[in-house]
Amino acid sequence: MSTSTTTTTRAAERRSAGILRTRRCVLLLLSVSTLVAGCGLLEAVNPPPTVTLTVISSDWTGWSTDQPAPESATESVTKGSEFTRDGAGGELTFTVTSVDDEELTLRTSQPMSERSETGGIDLTTNQKSFTVAVGDTLEITTPTMDGGTTYAITYEE
Repeated sequence: MSTSTTTTTRAAERRSAGILRTRRCVLLLLSVSTLVAGCGLLEAVNPPPTVTLTVISSDWTGWSTDQPAPESATESVTKGSEFTRDGAGGELTFTVTSVDDEELTLRTSQPMSERSETGGIDLTTNQKSFTVAVGDTLEITTPTMDGGTTYAITYEE
């Protein structure tokens, strides 16, 4: 075997070994990033924001023109936060399931109905997950006709 053939063969082996090392590094990085994301370590490094919600609870009844006074409160929340409100049907728990700088998603402990633009509600709803954009107000109510509670939740800017 000549010297030039040996040199060419060694150069090819070095290139091949370099490509294998690069592939191994890429696979290792993919595995580690999947592990970090899967274990929630990514949120530990870059936690979701803490935001302010204004919650107005208004009990109502269909049997009287006089209605109880609304109750207003603010909540500082982040992903995983829970807060409760008393209502005509008992206590309602809200859980923040996701939050970012643009919108927030809540889950309620019992089905609630979003108010339509005309004020109507869905009496047969099973909906427990609701999203509100920053600067907007989500209005949900007890899906009943005779009395209940309406919650107006504003994601403050």
